[in-house]
This record gives sequence, structure tokens and C-alpha cells, in this order.
Amino acid sequence: MIYEVFVREAKQAAQHAGSVAASSPDAALAFAHEQFGRRGAWEEIWVAPRDQIAVMEAADLPGPAFDRSYRLMAGYKHIIQKWREIDLAGQRQREGLRP
Repeated sequence: MIYEVFVREAKQAAQHAGSVAASSPDAALAFAHEQFGRRGAWEEIWVAPRDQIAVMEAADLPGPAFDRSYRLMAGYKHIIQKWREIDLAGQRQREGLRP
């Protein structure tokens, strides 16, 4: 079985270090320590069976859940037209006309 190896060094996030072939999780930890933990700078070594890791590719990522175009400059491209419409509606209201 193939195990993916993750190593976490002091005050750092865990990073993928590589993979090892082993018959059990204990053997995978021993192989991972031998291959990726020799420098001794790590605090933890994690192993996980490759077939137990869920993968999502960029093409599978969903689009944004909410329209947040207001955060971008492109989200304001119609602002001038909206202000003109508001101003026109206000003028009509002041003149007693229907908006």
C-alpha cells in the first residue's frame, strides 16, 4: 500500500514530504522517519493511505457562493448610471411627477 507522508517542523504547518510503500501504518511511519525525518528538524510525521485522501482538482472547484463583485473595482462600473437614475427620480419627485 502507498502512504503519503506529511512532515511538520517546529511552528510550521504540515507539508507533504513524499510517499512510501509499506504493508502497515507502523511500517510506513518507520520508512517515513528513515526517508524524510533524518534531519531531526521535524516535530511530527504523519502518514495516510493514499486511497484515503480526498482530492479536488481546480477544475472541480465550485464558483463563488455569493456575488462579491462589490469588493472589486469592476463591481462599480454601473455606479455612475445608478446615481443618474437616483438623481432623475429625485428631480421627478420634487417636480411632482411620477418616478
